[in-house]
Amino acid sequence: MLKRARSFGTASGDSDGVARISAEMLANLQSVIFDVDGTLYSQPMLRRRMLVELLKGLASRRLKVKDVTLIRRYRQLRESWAVGGAEDLRGREYEILAEEIGRPVQQVDAIIKEWIYRRPLPHLLPCAFPGVADLFQALRDRGIQIGIFSDYPAEAKLASLGLVADVIRHSLEPSINRLKPHPLGLQTIIDSMGVSPNNCLFVGDRKERDGACAQAARVPYLQCNGGNFYITFLKELTSKIS
Repeated sequence: MLKRARSFGTASGDSDGVARISAEMLANLQSVIFDVDGTLYSQPMLRRRMLVELLKGLASRRLKVKDVTLIRRYRQLRESWAVGGAEDLRGREYEILAEEIGRPVQQVDAIIKEWIYRRPLPHLLPCAFPGVADLFQALRDRGIQIGIFSDYPAEAKLASLGLVADVIRHSLEPSINRLKPHPLGLQTIIDSMGVSPNNCLFVGDRKERDGACAQAARVPYLQCNGGNFYITFLKELTSKIS
């Protein structure tokens, strides 16, 4: 029987969960693995900025209403695939969407890469949660490995945020090919770090995805609800580990 992962997060406050991390847990901490979207930066803030970008695109006619519909549907499909436990999506996600909406795969590929992956990058740093860079540095100063596990490719996002991690993986890499909450990606990162799940911490913003993933991988989970989460985390870390 699998041991249930410890969860330090709460649904109502980001600082309560951090404060419940024991000094023993922090003393034995060897790695912290982070989700990206909604965990390292504010998604509501980014969405507001991207809405302006979309409206500008529509006004200049560089973007069509059907393109916006395509982008929205892509996000909906990703959510449904995660909930349904879809597998072997690598290289097929654009084909599935193109077939559904009746547009060439090349068009789908170009629009998604432009508006999901490239356009948001300049907006990420202004949307970063306060204290996240300081926490990353504090972890590195204490020899604690930093991992990134996202459902989307994260290297460019990390660079835009000015953050550096030891291991960066995403769900649709060929060796993983499973969206969260499937635990394979998280287990793959832990194995590559050479650490025990009990000495790791997974930080995410969605209990039904990140929290469930941590539980399945038997990794302690910490819920990030934004605000001063990283400032509080940094205070706990520095007060319990010199």
